[in-house]
Amino acid sequence: MFNAPLEYNAVARWSAIFGFGWQIYADFYGYSLLAIGAARCMGIELMDNFRLPYFATSIQDFWRRWHISLSTWFKDYVFIPLGGSKVNRLMWFRNIMIVFILSGFWHGANYTFLIWGAIHGGVYVLEQQFSAMKVPRVFAWISTYFVVSVAWVFFRASDITNASEMLNYTQVTNPKTLELPLYIFVSFGLFLVLEYFFKKGIQKRMSELNFYIRWTIYCALIVFILFYSGTTQQPFIYFQF
Repeated sequence: MFNAPLEYNAVARWSAIFGFGWQIYADFYGYSLLAIGAARCMGIELMDNFRLPYFATSIQDFWRRWHISLSTWFKDYVFIPLGGSKVNRLMWFRNIMIVFILSGFWHGANYTFLIWGAIHGGVYVLEQQFSAMKVPRVFAWISTYFVVSVAWVFFRASDITNASEMLNYTQVTNPKTLELPLYIFVSFGLFLVLEYFFKKGIQKRMSELNFYIRWTIYCALIVFILFYSGTTQQPFIYFQF
């Protein structure tokens, strides 16, 4: 899709945009959990790297939930040494933008990553400016999710032109539609269900279940993953950063 976005209609392009957001989350969260699990087997406790980021109701909230190890590092070694929040408003604005633009540059020396960081930093600052305004929680969640999804376009695109094509509403003659296999929707639905129950404390509840029931559920999930994983090997997206 990202290789030739203008060949597809707007619905297909936006489906790909939102889909990439979930793909990179599942990819990165998945191998973070593998690392946490492997470390725990050796008696090492690693910090949780994600806390349901797509339930965030602001960009500030998002970065408290997404890639927590990176955001903590930038806070401790960049934001606070620059003065943190204990400075005037203009200097605080500078500090925030430096942190987010540097986080973009950390992912790659490409203008697209800098724009990705600048979008997050700019919206973060705007949210703080209008923090006194009371908005419905559902609106805050939808707007945050939309901003994060649009920013992902610049993270994924090969260059600025490619990103603008993904966000372009121009239609071509006889555009292609996006055809997705049924198992994609089943997997996505299962993912959302698990997200919801994780928010409700499923980890604690699972540990309280009978041993045989708990492992029956685990085995069923393993079989589902193996059945739909296919034979094509896909490297983790974040391995390139």
